[in-house]
Amino acid sequence: MAISRPGETGKGRGHRKLVLGALVSAALIFAATRFADLSQTAQRFDDFQWGYLPLVLVAVLAYYLLKGVRWHLFLQTVGITLP
Repeated sequence: MAISRPGETGKGRGHRKLVLGALVSAALIFAATRFADLSQTAQRFDDFQWGYLPLVLVAVLAYYLLKGVRWHLFLQTVGITLP
């Protein structure tokens, strides 16, 4: 819990966080579009071996399933049950 300044409401802090997040996001998008070499990126996509894509997707799915099982076991160990 954060300590608020006198006269500051929780709503004001939320708006500041939203504005700060929007500014950081805009700066990251600007940097990505300003410094990215789109022709090299397109060339990399052309060179990509698309036959590996199903294997990558299965690996990602397996990762998240194992992560879910791990959390289920952790929560079960401490006595928290979820449906």
